[in-house]
Amino acid sequence: MRRNVLLIDDDPDFRLILSCRLRQAGCKVITASNGLEGLAMLRRQRPWCVLVDLMIPVMDGFTFLEALQSEPVPPPPVVVVSQLDEPATAARVRRLGALELFSKAAALDRGFAAGLEHLVASAQYRHLSATSPLTVPAAA
Repeated sequence: MRRNVLLIDDDPDFRLILSCRLRQAGCKVITASNGLEGLAMLRRQRPWCVLVDLMIPVMDGFTFLEALQSEPVPPPPVVVVSQLDEPATAARVRRLGALELFSKAAALDRGFAAGLEHLVASAQYRHLSATSPLTVPAAA
């Protein structure tokens, strides 16, 4: 199954390289060059996950994450891919709802797509487990 990934980054070279890597891993990639465009595409496309940079024009990645919190429909999992990969930044984006923060160099690693698949699947499993607890039938 092809997974739709929304990639939001203002660097056209990075978008091209990461898009190629994700496509080689079987993903369909939708791109946006700024946070506002990305938010509009997310509302129309409902991707499997979102990859967003923090340093993007019009609406930066932090503001994008904040905007997702007020969306009427729960957003897909979001992973931040940025040069700003310090521990304090990682903690901040997690507080804003991102699953994880990766450096851009890590995102270009050939194993990134497989790691992304595992990360998103784990988050979806945790979400389902938290919202759909198992029920034990009452004793007869």
